[in-house]
Amino acid sequence: MNLSFFSTSNTDARGQLRSFEISKFKKFKIKRFFIINFKNLKIRGNHAHKKCHQYLICLEGSARINCTNKTDKKSFKISKKDSKGILIQSKTWNTIKPLTKSCQILCLCSMKYLKNDYIHDYLIFKQNYLK
Repeated sequence: MNLSFFSTSNTDARGQLRSFEISKFKKFKIKRFFIINFKNLKIRGNHAHKKCHQYLICLEGSARINCTNKTDKKSFKISKKDSKGILIQSKTWNTIKPLTKSCQILCLCSMKYLKNDYIHDYLIFKQNYLK
């Protein structure tokens, strides 16, 4: 779990341009990505992955990311303004709480979607990965 810079940002009278050069991304090889939109400021995440690593980038608004793994329990704020993202390693329970109605998050993944990679039950996660 760490907060790091991910892109360059240029702003002028027309708006903002944020670039992300995949060849410069060294955290993992990107196999999949998706965008999370939040409805009624509802919490998303509430799961961990057995093998997949994820990198979250706030495209619009801001969010609080809570992460728990075997060695750490941390909370991070990410926002469009900061040009930062957060790396979530496998075996890390995460919740994503939008702080603004317009919150939108890009999630980069180290693996293609595999249903059995997800751990949705916190008690099972706690028993198997927090010892």
